[in-house]
Amino acid sequence: MVGTRYVVALVVTMAVAGCFNDGGTRCGDLLCPSPKVCSAGNACVLSQQVTACDGLASGATCAFDQSVGFCNGQACVTDLAMCGDGVTSPGLGEFCDCGDPQFLNAPPTGCATFNSNAPGATCRVGCRLARCGDGIVDPDELCDDGNNISGDGCRSDCQGRFDKMQPPVAFNLLGGWMNGPNDVYDVAPYILLHYDGTMWSATTISAAGLSSVWASGPKDVYLLDTPSTLLHYDGVTLKTALTASMIGPGNVSIGRVWGSGPADVYVTGTTMGPSVWTPFLYHYDGVTWSPVALPAACTSGGSVFATALWGISGEVFLGTNVGICHRSTMGVWSLFDTTPADSFAGDATHLYSLTGATGLAIYMLPSAVPTPVSIPGYVSAFTTTSPDEILAVGAYGVVLQYRVSTQTWTRLATPTEAQLTTIVATGPNDVFIFGDGGTILH
Repeated sequence: MVGTRYVVALVVTMAVAGCFNDGGTRCGDLLCPSPKVCSAGNACVLSQQVTACDGLASGATCAFDQSVGFCNGQACVTDLAMCGDGVTSPGLGEFCDCGDPQFLNAPPTGCATFNSNAPGATCRVGCRLARCGDGIVDPDELCDDGNNISGDGCRSDCQGRFDKMQPPVAFNLLGGWMNGPNDVYDVAPYILLHYDGTMWSATTISAAGLSSVWASGPKDVYLLDTPSTLLHYDGVTLKTALTASMIGPGNVSIGRVWGSGPADVYVTGTTMGPSVWTPFLYHYDGVTWSPVALPAACTSGGSVFATALWGISGEVFLGTNVGICHRSTMGVWSLFDTTPADSFAGDATHLYSLTGATGLAIYMLPSAVPTPVSIPGYVSAFTTTSPDEILAVGAYGVVLQYRVSTQTWTRLATPTEAQLTTIVATGPNDVFIFGDGGTILH
């Protein structure tokens, strides 16, 4: 019958060959019944199928008895009943078929290429449609990790790594902190934001203007109230923890707060006199705030001010405009390095320090010798998500990724053009980015 599948016809012919007498046409191991003839490919076909391919190359388009096919074995066939023949066969589980060069000279109409796993191909090898979730980044995709699950580094729609969350406020978000996916914080001038893993909540705080937050949990939250007050919020009551007058005389600016737990909290800032600026550090042991005596090497120089604070595993790092002061696990403070530090991030084996808007210093702990890295653009904040990945954020929705292993920067796609101000993370797939206008990316 015209238009029957080539392989099906082949199998049927073999099955019934024994029923024909010697009056049939021998075709290799087959016996073709009339009116079928034997093609050059040893297949039983109609004579018009052979005529349709006279003078045509294998794979060329041909037509017979109102059917359009292609030349194979010098006969015009419509389907080889296999992936790669250029004919979509749903009965075989095919969702598409753009052909294979061993069967066709050119892809069928509507196909950009033959079946291929290359980006941009219409149909994949195996006759499956190119799609989000097939593990191949096509031109209309920003990522594709082989599934359609959000939160694992690539969104379910393959449109990047970050989803835009719906915030409860539209204020500019200034400084964040996170303890895990179910305990995330940020602040606007008069608002404390908290994410519990399901939704964001907003608490109005009586303050002159909040600038950053650190918390060990929802009942132990410290807020920096610009320019010289540290507030503590226990989930119900807001109290003053430190003020400029409690720290000492002169013009006092509190700049950073960090801790490892409720009984180990540090606050740093700068005392600014007429001609001398000096960084200070206070520690809270769960009961009392006490000043920390810093070595002269960390504070002397005339105009020295605190810029960064971070710690891990009993070690604490205090950044200034003239270097980094370090507290060892034995409780001894000393000058770690003379490279300025604007902000810190790190892990058990690395310290990362932002040295201006376009510079990064990487320390392989315990070494105090930095490896300088140039940032391709201006950034406002950064963090590390793993020993091999650093993410930095800036204006116009910019998120830059640095791979330590390859020493390369890549700009990641984001669904915003807002000024991004803060980034916090506990892992590569647990990242929160905050910015102007209530922007929150996850």
